[in-house]
Amino acid sequence: MENTREILAGAMSLASWKNLALLLAVINLKNLPSAWHFRVLYHFVCNLRLKPSAPLLPKGRVVVDSRGKPIHPMFVPCMVTSRTPLLETDYNLHKSNSTYFSDLDVARTALVTRIYSPGVGNVSKELDQEFLAASKKEGKPAPRRKPVSIVLGSVYCTFKREIKPFELYEMHSKVLSWDAKWLYILTCFMRPATRSGGEKVVLAVAVSKYVVKKGRLTVSPERVLRASGFLPTPPPESEAKTALAEADSSAEASDVGTPASGEGITAIEGVDGSLVREVFKMNDDQIPSQETLDKQQKENTESWNVEEWTWERIEQERLRGLEVVDGYINLDTKLFDKWFIGRIHDHVKPGGYFESHESAVWARSEDGSLKEDYALMEWQQAVNFAGEKSDRELNIYHEPRDGTIAAGFEDVSLIVNALPFSPCPRDPHLKALGKYQAAQLQQANYSYMLRLYT
Repeated sequence: MENTREILAGAMSLASWKNLALLLAVINLKNLPSAWHFRVLYHFVCNLRLKPSAPLLPKGRVVVDSRGKPIHPMFVPCMVTSRTPLLETDYNLHKSNSTYFSDLDVARTALVTRIYSPGVGNVSKELDQEFLAASKKEGKPAPRRKPVSIVLGSVYCTFKREIKPFELYEMHSKVLSWDAKWLYILTCFMRPATRSGGEKVVLAVAVSKYVVKKGRLTVSPERVLRASGFLPTPPPESEAKTALAEADSSAEASDVGTPASGEGITAIEGVDGSLVREVFKMNDDQIPSQETLDKQQKENTESWNVEEWTWERIEQERLRGLEVVDGYINLDTKLFDKWFIGRIHDHVKPGGYFESHESAVWARSEDGSLKEDYALMEWQQAVNFAGEKSDRELNIYHEPRDGTIAAGFEDVSLIVNALPFSPCPRDPHLKALGKYQAAQLQQANYSYMLRLYT
């Protein structure tokens, strides 16, 4: 009896408020103040590459697929593990949906640090030199150096299965694709296999996009990846060297045939478990080339078959990845347009109407005097071509019609009005308008269009 009393007394002494608070803090370390910052900083430091000749793969080890072939370093998943403390659970006692996004910050940091270092810093210095040289050439003072930043554009996440309290899970992040502006990253929350040789379970899937900014200037992901040592220089004779700006390119962009069905990602698959399995098979039959790296990068190229893995094959995987994220790329713009037009619909009285204006880059002549080889026509064609190939298409006057109908409007009509670009139009009533349009066109040549595509 005395022993029981002593045990109870000892237990009561341990169950003080301080000890309980300490226990609560220990089992919720992940949610303590500054814990998120520490996690991000830790994975940043662990994955930082100080020079392009540093190992391209995590910890310098070659990662192979199920066939025993090395995976291209660009598409090697970066894994981060974590658990769900009690403070991350919701009223259903599983991981709260909102907490997935703080975990995504950590997982993406590990991947982006590995592939964007030291390229971001090197490109920033190159741009400083380019800005300085341009200023000297124009006789202007040296510009102020602007910082470079990697900015998260948006995140899409779909939840498949619950994550229970204190359950261990893995976050696999990998590069899915990139275009002239954005780098697209796929992150999969996975439950580890319960036994050796078992299958992992997909818990959630997220797609994120990053953009690199130098002040207000957008830096293309390709330039950063090349400066980091991950991408070779496209061969001058290859048609594929211009494919980065072609969001709608097909296998014709290069002279290498598209792999057969099942070897890459197909556009019809959704972002679910089947997609995850397909994405992790990217480049299974391909071995990357490091032809453009210097002699210090010899160790990085010893595991790759240069003849089998070419720049064109990398480009094909990038284009297939763009097909997968096609619906996600402009989703935020479409949602905003629907919300904006929907608000107009809610505020217009029954029987009322509204008008919207969208300009088109066209050039026509009533008498046929404007020929295809005229400078104005060549300029118009070049601008429209650049817009289509860089996902900034200018002639989108027809798109608002579908959104207006979807918002609930009826009797929607599209009217095309031609504006004169001459101070001496056929209709004298349009003389003032023609004079203004002619001056506006000249200004657009020197400012708006050049800023878009240079």
